[in-house]
Amino acid sequence: MMKRIRLTRLTIAAAAILSLAACSEKAIDIYDYAKNSFVTETITGPLHVFLIGLDGWGSYSLPRADMPTIKRMMAGGAYSLTARAVMPSISSPNWASMFYGSAPALHGYTQNTVKPTFDPVVIDEYGYYPNIFTLLRKIRPAIYIAALYEWGGIADLYPASVVNFNRGIPDLSSNHGSLSVITNYITSISSRDLTFTFIHFDGADHAGHAEGHNTPAYYDMLARLDSYIGEIEQKVIDEGMMDATVFILSADHGGINKSHGGNTTEERQIPFIIYGKNIAPGTVISGDINIYDIAPTICALFGISPPPVWLGRSVLHY
Repeated sequence: MMKRIRLTRLTIAAAAILSLAACSEKAIDIYDYAKNSFVTETITGPLHVFLIGLDGWGSYSLPRADMPTIKRMMAGGAYSLTARAVMPSISSPNWASMFYGSAPALHGYTQNTVKPTFDPVVIDEYGYYPNIFTLLRKIRPAIYIAALYEWGGIADLYPASVVNFNRGIPDLSSNHGSLSVITNYITSISSRDLTFTFIHFDGADHAGHAEGHNTPAYYDMLARLDSYIGEIEQKVIDEGMMDATVFILSADHGGINKSHGGNTTEERQIPFIIYGKNIAPGTVISGDINIYDIAPTICALFGISPPPVWLGRSVLHY
């Protein structure tokens, strides 16, 4: 029986985010929580999902920013500039919330620490709060998972054993040559059936702390990162993957002056952009989006159900 992604109670402008026209079909094994066993179903949707996170990228910057690649993705996909980071608006609590589909009260990260500040309400068989990395590994054992990150704290948030390609790239934003790690990686997965890739850029956060948010140096860095994302997209196109790919772009927090962590709009309001296979173009998402809605959205793209403990909901299934 074909399993199709259903859209209900959508609160978006113009059209549904996800178009089911001309969907590719793929038989996969998924984990059914009710049956506590694997079942084989046919899903529609993308085969490759790229989650790209720009550390310290506040929504306030987009009207002024020279970011033609990202603005083209916004026009060609669906987006919101009013998505919200959790409090405090710092990195670990928000990257954790993005991966864990939940707020800090559930997963335990309230500071930039290696381990949660307090015990999470539940842990999985890997010893972590259930997250998109462990969930995909459990539900689709054959999926190829990669994490390529500039800030080393990212690697504290998931077990390395579930990631096929786990690589820190500490100079990714400042050294264009380091981008070859990502483009070579894309070539290596071009023949695979099902992949999930997380890419983290830290340059905007560095510029915000060093020179200040909403400064020429900050906007220069955003322009640089936009060009990098353009190269990543072009590599996906060159490898013949674009017809089966979805990009999600977002951030952990914004900033104000040379800091972040507070509850201002500049610090908490972040972009959410989804673009690619079966995503209806020109859609402005008017419903509320929280950073912890990103992991459930990735689940929806892969046609799987999130764990019951998650707080977030897919933006495709309001």
